[in-house]
Amino acid sequence: MDEWSGLAVYESENGEDWRRNGKILHGSGTCEDDGTIGLHADVHVSGGEAYIFYFTHPDRSRHPQSKRSSLQAAKLELQDGVLTCDRNALFSFCLREET
Repeated sequence: MDEWSGLAVYESENGEDWRRNGKILHGSGTCEDDGTIGLHADVHVSGGEAYIFYFTHPDRSRHPQSKRSSLQAAKLELQDGVLTCDRNALFSFCLREET
């Protein structure tokens, strides 16, 4: 869930009862245009791996009226039952799987 201070992570055993399980993308990244919180995300699962695509507004802190957005991506990992996202880690990703 987009909280405008990072993304809240929730988990459920049955798809009906949800509980909060952390927060991701609430700091800043080191890649170009990734120095602010992550916003408006979507997740793509491919080959047993999960990737998050999210937006940043890189100029907003210097120019509050700026509408420029930057699309970013990171690999999601599950560590000790908690979803994590190292937005600075390098990863490979293929947009299309072979059939």
